[in-house]
Amino acid sequence: MKILYAFLLLLLPAAFISAGDDIDRTAQLIGSANIEELSRDFAPTVDLTIMDNENQASAALAKNILTDFFDKNQPRSMKILHRITSSDKFHYGVILITTEESTYRVAFTLKNNNGRFQLTELRIESSKEK
Repeated sequence: MKILYAFLLLLLPAAFISAGDDIDRTAQLIGSANIEELSRDFAPTVDLTIMDNENQASAALAKNILTDFFDKNQPRSMKILHRITSSDKFHYGVILITTEESTYRVAFTLKNNNGRFQLTELRIESSKEK
């Protein structure tokens, strides 16, 4: 019986993980320019907009485009502005990324694909905030 209680005690925290964790994780990966890890969460195709350049890209191409962008714009800080997690079908986040030269507003959509949230859309645009 003690083993059962110990097992349940270990599993209980997992039941209370907030739905916003995928927003936080994605924001942290973008904010640290960890595109290698971020790309593991890409859907097969990603709607990618960087400034005025819109693209529907394969996961591999989106990874290359984002790597190129972040090689030129290394983030110094990141701040989460908005998060929407009220739907079990999609989550939406908006963050501000500050680089040495500029500040960018990054919006992303995560869609539920068989219980796993995948990044389906990412928009990077100049921000008027500093």
